[in-house]
Amino acid sequence: ATYNHLIASIGKPGRTEIAKPDLDWASIWRWVAKIKRKNAELVWDFNHNQLPTKMRLNSLNLSNNDQCPLCNAGQETDDHLMLLCKEKVDISLCLRIQLTKLGCLKPLKSAINGDVGNGP
Repeated sequence: ATYNHLIASIGKPGRTEIAKPDLDWASIWRWVAKIKRKNAELVWDFNHNQLPTKMRLNSLNLSNNDQCPLCNAGQETDDHLMLLCKEKVDISLCLRIQLTKLGCLKPLKSAINGDVGNGP
């Protein structure tokens, strides 16, 4: 509750649907609805810049440690959690496959950063 309140006070979450209207967002969100609830919530939180990463919690003074608790191999940032953490590789691969099927030809890191349009 405290985290959500602090995130809301910083500003509105990003909306890649508005930024990239050429993609079939209805299909994308239908696909997200079919994956496990925990993973679907992770995708939604990521898309809306609300992943409670250690770096984000640290910036809000809610944590004094920014190390990834899953792998202890780096700072837990959005990129680390979605791309680099060996404990989350399965989600990254699943996202890459589905985004490609739905028309996103950008590298996964670009998609994670909100650039989900067509093209290399």
